[in-house]
Formats: sequence, structure tokens, C-alpha cells
Amino acid sequence: MSNLITYELPLNECVRSFLRLENLFFQKKYFSQFEEEPARRSELCSVLDILSLAKRSDFKAELTREINRIINVLSPLLESPDVDHKRLEKTIFELKDLIAQFSLIQHKIGQKTSDLELLKSLTQRNSLSSGPCSFDLPAYHHWLNRPASHLREEINEWYNDLNLVEHTIQQLLQLIRNSALSTAQQALSGYYQADLELSRAPQLIRISLHKSCEYYAEISGGKHHFGVQFMEPNDFDRSQQTNKRVDFRLTICQL
Repeated sequence: MSNLITYELPLNECVRSFLRLENLFFQKKYFSQFEEEPARRSELCSVLDILSLAKRSDFKAELTREINRIINVLSPLLESPDVDHKRLEKTIFELKDLIAQFSLIQHKIGQKTSDLELLKSLTQRNSLSSGPCSFDLPAYHHWLNRPASHLREEINEWYNDLNLVEHTIQQLLQLIRNSALSTAQQALSGYYQADLELSRAPQLIRISLHKSCEYYAEISGGKHHFGVQFMEPNDFDRSQQTNKRVDFRLTICQL
């Protein structure tokens, strides 16, 4: 296990959406390990949140555009003698296969769940602070108390289209994060700033600190520059920027 904790700032809406979905996929996977009712509730809430992002009319097109963009970036590298050609060819083949799989989905992502009365009712109440409660939805209470094998079968069916989305986003984020090497940097008096003078627009800023570090990184920025404040947490007041020197690792991801 890594001894680093990494803070990230997405620099475009596409990567921002991918990171939100990645977080929801992690939650869904975690709660799916358990059969108790609270875990089933949390897993289903994660599925509903994923569906709300993935059911956008332009989502499938957005994904395929991003895959095609990355293929166009990677393909010219096949002419370079300094790359691992077998690994690169495998990556490009896998990306093209993802596009082929999405082309087989004729409907909108998650469309098959749109007419399910239970999911529609849950979606309407999912934004409430308490989430859906049994007294609001007796049908939901009945569903939660059905055999675990039945619940797993139904959740897997509702999640069917999303398996491909999850795999695709995992692969794209892995490529983006691995597109650059980290460098050792120092922030004097708890602040670091740098310009982004790169041939292609960066997609993600990553700041890594040792887990034992007493500060956290607050990143802000845009297409041309970014800044990082290293903050000292305070339980009873606003966090303050440290005045100490902070050693960290910086990764500017662009693909």
C-alpha cells in the first residue's frame, strides 16, 4: 500500500465527471460485498447516482469522443523508437474495442431502468437528507426484505450497461494519471504556484504528500496556471495556510 495521499484537481469538465463517477463506482463496489440492509440501501443509492450522471443524452458520445481523442494522441507514437510498441499497440487495440462495444449499445446508457417505478420513486427521494425511508416507500421496504440472491440479481441487471462505463472510465483515468512522471517540489511558507506552458492542455493536477504529513493540499487553477495552498486543519476554526516549507510530489497529467 502506498504511503502517499494524493489530492487531485481536474482541469476540464470531462475529467471532473470521470472522477465523480470513479468515486461512485468505488462506493458501489464496496457496499456490494455485504448483504445487510444498510449496505443494500447504500449500494442502490450509489447506482442511482451513477445512473443520474450516465443517463445524460450526450454521455455516450462524450465517452467515445474522449476515447477517439486519446487514440489520436497515442497513434503517432507508434513511429517513435523510444516506446514499448507491443504495449502501445495493445492499449490502442483495447481503446478501439471499447468504441466497438459502445457502438453495439443502440439505446441511451441506463435507458432500460427509466421506466421502472421503484427506481423512479427512489430517484425522486434520493436527494433528501435521510434518503428514501420505508414509511415513504413501502414497496422499497418490501424489496429490501426479499432474499439477498434476488436483490443481487436485480441490481446486476440494472447495472448491466454501467459495467462497460465503469471499465472505460477506469482505463481512461489510468492512462491520464500515467501520462506524466511526478517531480519533487517544495512549497515555501506553504504555497506553490506554477504556469502551465504545455503543448496540449493538461487534464489533471496531482499533489502527493506523505500520509503522516500534518497538512492537506488545496489546489486551484485553470488552463494557464495553478496554485497549491498547504493547509493546517483546525477542528474549531477555519484551516490556515502553514508558514512552513512543505515537500511534495507534483504530477501534471496531459494526454
